[in-house]
Amino acid sequence: MVSKNHFQSNDQDILCALADVVFSQKPSEGSIALVSSFYCLDIAILEAELQIFRNILSDNPVSHQIRKAATLVKILYENGLHIVLPVFYKASSILATIPATSCSAERSFSGLRRVKTYLRSMMDQERLSSISLLCME
Repeated sequence: MVSKNHFQSNDQDILCALADVVFSQKPSEGSIALVSSFYCLDIAILEAELQIFRNILSDNPVSHQIRKAATLVKILYENGLHIVLPVFYKASSILATIPATSCSAERSFSGLRRVKTYLRSMMDQERLSSISLLCME
């Protein structure tokens, strides 16, 4: 997902708004507007799909099992709702894939120091990427 305001100071606000949109029974208009503008989603479609999803959820006993974004994405996919509610599914998928910490990214860069030694400093980018990927796995 490419956004207009990547790496700005309002990351926490966007994350809270995304959680409000995905998990709240009645998300605020500000949260919906922030999520739709940041991730380039159609606000009218997002609001309509939220209402449809809430109606589906109110009739379903599965609603009590949803505590995590990954669980929600799995339920949407397994029930075919990712086709019916593509914008809401996209917002849920974004929330589910945001890492909780940056530890794994930092470990990857630390491992690069072991891979790119002085003797290997002349290798091309494709080979370095492939060796780095093997080192991380």
